[in-house]
Amino acid sequence: MKVINTQEAQDIAWGTDINAPVAARDESYPSNNPVLHNTLQLQLEMEKARQEAEERNRQEQEKIRKELAETQQDAFDRAFRQASEATGETTRVFLLVAIVIGAVLFIVFVVVIINLVVNMKSAKTQHEKFVETLKVVSQLSRLPPVASGIEALPPSYGTESPLRMIGNASVSTGLPPAPETAADQAEFDELTRKCREIGLEIDQATGRKNNAKNVAEMVFKISQEMGLGHFESMLFFNVAQVYDVGFLEVNKSLFGKDNLTEDEIFEIRNHVKQGLAQLSFVPEKYMSIFADGVLMHHENMDGSGYPEGLSENRIPYIARVLRIAESYIALISRRNYREIYDKESAVEELRKKPGLYDSDIVTVLETII
Repeated sequence: MKVINTQEAQDIAWGTDINAPVAARDESYPSNNPVLHNTLQLQLEMEKARQEAEERNRQEQEKIRKELAETQQDAFDRAFRQASEATGETTRVFLLVAIVIGAVLFIVFVVVIINLVVNMKSAKTQHEKFVETLKVVSQLSRLPPVASGIEALPPSYGTESPLRMIGNASVSTGLPPAPETAADQAEFDELTRKCREIGLEIDQATGRKNNAKNVAEMVFKISQEMGLGHFESMLFFNVAQVYDVGFLEVNKSLFGKDNLTEDEIFEIRNHVKQGLAQLSFVPEKYMSIFADGVLMHHENMDGSGYPEGLSENRIPYIARVLRIAESYIALISRRNYREIYDKESAVEELRKKPGLYDSDIVTVLETII
């Protein structure tokens, strides 16, 4: 079948001469030509089909493009959400860690502040007690030798106390009363604990194993035998555990050393005064009895002792008991510089030196052993 293109169809319908006048419609017009009509109709349908195909192709491409864009957008959205979720989770973890660390630091800060406040209060209390002790030392150092360390003490344990002066336990002692409240008892129990602790430190520094414990137990037994009550005996027991506290300030190399120089002898003897400065842990109401024991336990009955050369009844009772108990424990304990004594021989050795030891207390010691 011959296919006539559009230009040929136009030439047939309108002629090839562009200047020719428009011919009147006649029987030769294409609408009356079946072949031409079919050809035109076919071309129109083909054009329409082409356009429809192009439109469908365009729509299909547009659909594919949209689907691709949607797919990409979905993928992007999912990736963004996942990234956001991961970031959010990480942020929450970091935030939680930061909160925990902050809480721990805050707790540590509070604990440190509390400790600082407690330590400051404790230091203030100890400082006040230390200042009071220094005042006592200052007063003692300014008094005449025959009275030094006596008038400077508080009235509750002063020069008129029978126990302080002669050791007569059958009359009023002049000591502080036994604890009456739970708070007072707790204070005294804490004092006892602290004295034991310091006694161990003294023994470790001087190399005298169990010396503080042994001397304290002997002082307690003597006090009980002389008729003192349990509280008074325990008070003397505590003093006896720390009577040599001044040794904590002495050069440790001097303990057990032979042939001491005069300066070294002075340093060792000065431990009685050094000890007063170490009594800041003692409550004020017990300070005078502790001061007597620490300062005067090397005084002798004939006045040949130190630091003040007191004699006879001028020496406080606690100091006289300590002088005997310490010497007795030293005699029955093994030391590098002498032989050991049995108990009876030790007491006999003390009896030979009435210028040093109170004979009445030595007699009490003899009844105990």
